[in-house]
Amino acid sequence: MAMINAPSSLPSGTRHLLPCSETPWRLSDTVFGRLQLQPGVTYKVTQLTSKDPEWDFVLAYFNHQKPTNLAIKAIHVIHGARVQGSFESNIGTTELEAKKFFPKWEQEGHLVAQKKEVHARWEVLKKEFSPFSIQWGAGKVDHYLKTAILPVWHGTTQAKARSICETSLTSFGKHFYWDKTGSGVNTDHGYFGSGVYVTTSARYAADIYSDGTLLMLWASMRQPYPVVAEVDGSCPNKKPIDVTKLEAKELYKDYNAHYIPVRSISPADPQCHVYYPCGPTESPSVDELVLKSGVQTLPRFWVELQTDLPLQLTIASPAIPGINLEGICEKEKKEVIIPIGKGSYDLGTLVFEAKCPSCKSGVDAKQLIFTNCTYSLDGKKQDKTPLKISDSFVDELKINLSELIKADIKAM
Repeated sequence: MAMINAPSSLPSGTRHLLPCSETPWRLSDTVFGRLQLQPGVTYKVTQLTSKDPEWDFVLAYFNHQKPTNLAIKAIHVIHGARVQGSFESNIGTTELEAKKFFPKWEQEGHLVAQKKEVHARWEVLKKEFSPFSIQWGAGKVDHYLKTAILPVWHGTTQAKARSICETSLTSFGKHFYWDKTGSGVNTDHGYFGSGVYVTTSARYAADIYSDGTLLMLWASMRQPYPVVAEVDGSCPNKKPIDVTKLEAKELYKDYNAHYIPVRSISPADPQCHVYYPCGPTESPSVDELVLKSGVQTLPRFWVELQTDLPLQLTIASPAIPGINLEGICEKEKKEVIIPIGKGSYDLGTLVFEAKCPSCKSGVDAKQLIFTNCTYSLDGKKQDKTPLKISDSFVDELKINLSELIKADIKAM
């Protein structure tokens, strides 16, 4: 009963926050219209603002299992037409497979009662976003009743995130881990099978696997194989039968997903990064999923993280319409906003002359903020590629100053 009574790892009732609840991964017209192709990549990007309908959904999901001492710095919308096309096409295949391949774990007779609890927990997750439909061209609409769609998190690095947004997630196999002959991209052998690992917990993805980069993806699957431990207290020295059966192997039989409610092997230690399946009386801390293929995922939001400042580090001055700088006062060690206003400026001069509004000490400027204005920017990024934006209106836009070498800026 511990599994059944445990809180869901998805916030309840967030589907209505999405602009297209029938096809949850589709973007609002306003956000889609702002997407721009970025230099050197094949996907389009725009920054989400608090006025966009998708904002509340991402924020609610992020805060449901909020990362430790981390907050959202910025949310970028990712759209790759080819990746989305492959994702949606695969959903049709998944729906057909679901009519042919039926879960058989009950017939296997192994820990059936426990697996039923895990399956019931997964059904709660599934109902949040299923059934769903896809509208194709010429008014054609397909409805999907057997395929499950879930929003999931994947913690990673900036470099890997760019690759994931280009081609979605990839499973590389485990040959390198065992015999050092593969590509070298795996860091473990896959406790719960060899595949694509995602989670419904932003905390789990960010605390353990992220360098400050978090991706929110949509994932599709048939009914997954439920993974459990036959006794409480399982760990690497006391592996459950399911782990022994699945680790480093392809997904079990004809399943295209494994579902694993897990708990830390050392709950009292916040630094413990080893999680194992739950035993008969254990409640899960988070949920993990292993997917057979990256085509089952669609990268949708790139979330930049920043350290949560202690309560005493309060903002000293509110932002005003136009240009603002955000940083840390070198004397008082608090976060401040320096209001600049409207006009034309050299960004380097503004940063060099930045002073705390309250004590007039120097400020270590971190972000450039355009607030409720029409802005222009002509500069260069750290990789020396040009960045030019002309006469765009924003409610609020934050740009990390570490990404720019120099820029002329204007706000009207």
